[in-house]
Amino acid sequence: MRFTRSYLQTLSTDALFKLADRYGLFLSADLTRHLLIGELLELEDEPMNDDGNDTGNGFLSTQPRNTLWSYNITEIRVVLKDPLWFFVFWDFHQRLFTELTESKSFASFSLRVHSLNPDNTAQSLDFFDIQVSKEDRRHYVHVSFDEYLHRIDLVVHFTNGREQV
Repeated sequence: MRFTRSYLQTLSTDALFKLADRYGLFLSADLTRHLLIGELLELEDEPMNDDGNDTGNGFLSTQPRNTLWSYNITEIRVVLKDPLWFFVFWDFHQRLFTELTESKSFASFSLRVHSLNPDNTAQSLDFFDIQVSKEDRRHYVHVSFDEYLHRIDLVVHFTNGREQV
């Protein structure tokens, strides 16, 4: 089913928000009606398959649109989910990622979770590693209830035993 601007303008604002929710748009409740219709019409852009042809699915397509998966910078971010869980996500500069993973001595990546000394946060009391594949870019990390200060590093392991944070 295809939607036109004229059809969307006949719907109530509440119906437009329900339609947006149905198609996975998480929009602010204070969004103007005009902008809401614009967001819905943007979904109308038909995704193309790998050979560049129209998929024919239009608005109801379940294929992901071209999404930016990388900002091409090396960084790691940690978000506290609750006192026992962190959501960790990271990215690489493409050149650095290629240099690391194509190195003859590349072994793997891991997240190193440090328990920090509350009196001296530069001092790690203990740590553990969580292996992640080179394709991963996010991971949930569970920590101990007894420890409340942590640091998480992204570590590259090499076959000769060398590590690079």
